[in-house]
Amino acid sequence: MKTQIENTKYLLHQLQIHQIELEMQNEELKRINQELEVSLKKYSGLYNFAPIGFFIINEKGRILKDNSAGKILLGTDGHLMRNSQFLNCIDKDSLSVFNAFSKKVFLSETKHNCELVLLRIDGSRIHTYVDGVAIQNEEGNGKQMLLSITDVTNFRMIENELTESRMLDKIKTEFFSNISHELRTPLNVIFASLQLIELYKGSDSSAKSILNLDKHHYIIKQNSRRLLRLVNNLIDSTRIDSGFYKPLFLNNDIVRVVKSITTSVMQFVESKSISLELVSDIEEKIIRCDVDLIERVVLNILSNAVKFTKSGGRIAVNITEKDESIVMSIKDNGIGIPKDKQKVIFQRFKQVDNGLIREYEGSGIGLNLAKSIVEMHGGTISVESVFGEGSEFIIKLPNRVLKQENISLDKKYEDREKSQVERINIEFSDIYM
Repeated sequence: MKTQIENTKYLLHQLQIHQIELEMQNEELKRINQELEVSLKKYSGLYNFAPIGFFIINEKGRILKDNSAGKILLGTDGHLMRNSQFLNCIDKDSLSVFNAFSKKVFLSETKHNCELVLLRIDGSRIHTYVDGVAIQNEEGNGKQMLLSITDVTNFRMIENELTESRMLDKIKTEFFSNISHELRTPLNVIFASLQLIELYKGSDSSAKSILNLDKHHYIIKQNSRRLLRLVNNLIDSTRIDSGFYKPLFLNNDIVRVVKSITTSVMQFVESKSISLELVSDIEEKIIRCDVDLIERVVLNILSNAVKFTKSGGRIAVNITEKDESIVMSIKDNGIGIPKDKQKVIFQRFKQVDNGLIREYEGSGIGLNLAKSIVEMHGGTISVESVFGEGSEFIIKLPNRVLKQENISLDKKYEDREKSQVERINIEFSDIYM
C-alpha cells in the first residue's frame, strides 16, 4: 500500500514537471511566433515600401507579386498587376535580352542582371537596371523569379547628353580645324602670288612677264573669292540660326530663276567636259521666294555636282509641279554618297565626302546653309544617292504667292543680272580651271 502511494506521488510529480515544460515550450513557441510575425511584417514593409520596384514572376512569365515602387515604376496608379504577363511590360527591342536573362536566372542559383527598356501604362518608355534571382515558390515544388528593378532613365539621358556633347565638341574641333585649313590655303596662295608679282616689278614688260602677271592676278582673284564664299557662308549660317536673317520674299517666276542661273553656269560646266541639261515641264510659275537665296541653293548643289562628277559625266536639272509644290531636281552621275553619310550631309559641321578621297576643298557648311534657306521658304530638301553611281538632290517649294506685289518682275531681273556673274564666280571659286 505504501509503495503504491509513493508511486502515485512520483507520477504526479513527473506530471507536474512535464506540464511546466509544456508551458515553457508554449511560451517559447509564442515568442518565436511573435518574432516571426515581426520579421514577416518587417519583410513585408521592406518589400512593399522599398524605393526599388520588386516583382515576383513564375516560369510562365506571370506577375505573382509586385510592390508599391513597382506599381509606380510602371504607372499602374496602385492597381495590382497580379497575373499580368511581364512580357507585356517590355519594349519589343528588349524582349530578346529579357528571354536570355530569364533563362540564366532559372537555370542557376546565382544573381544575374541586365538592362531593359520597359513600357509604362501610358505608353512611355523607361530605361531600367534589373537584378534577378531564382527562389522556391510557396509550395516548394517549383521556381519563381524575384526581380528588383531600378529606373535609370535620367541617368541614361544625362549619359547620352554627355556623349552627344563630347561628340559635338569633337565635330566642332574638326570643323574649326577644317575652317582654319580653308582660310590658310587661299591666303598662302595669295601671298605666294603677291611675292611673285613683286619680283616682276621693275622688270621689262616682256610678253612672258605680262602673262605671268595675268596668271597670278587670276589666282589672287580666285582665292579671294574662295575666302569671301567661306566668310559669307559662316556669317549667313550664323544669322539664320540666330533668327537675324530676313529674306526678301517677292513673287518671282521660279522657272525663270532656275533657268537663268543654270544657263549662266553651262559654259563653265561644259568646259570641264561635263554636260548640263535643263528640262522643265512648266513654262512659267510665279511663287513667293527670295531669288538671291534660291540661286544660292541651286549654285551650291550644282557646284557640288561639278566637283564630284568626272570628265564625260552629266548633270540634269528638272523642274516640275506636283501636289501643291514646285519640285526642282539636280541629278548627276558622279561618285555618289555612301548610305550612312546621306543622313548627316545636311547637318552643321558635316561634309558630304568625309572619309573619301577628296579632289576639291570645302568647308562642309554649304548644304547645311542650303537646307536652312529651303526651310525658310517652307520647303524641304532631300537626297537620293547610290555610291559610285551618282546623286539626286530634290528641292520642294510651296506653290503659293504673296497677296500684294509692287515691283515688276522685269525690273527685278534687270537689277539682278548685273551681279549674277560675280555670285557664280564666288560659288564656283573652289573648282579650279
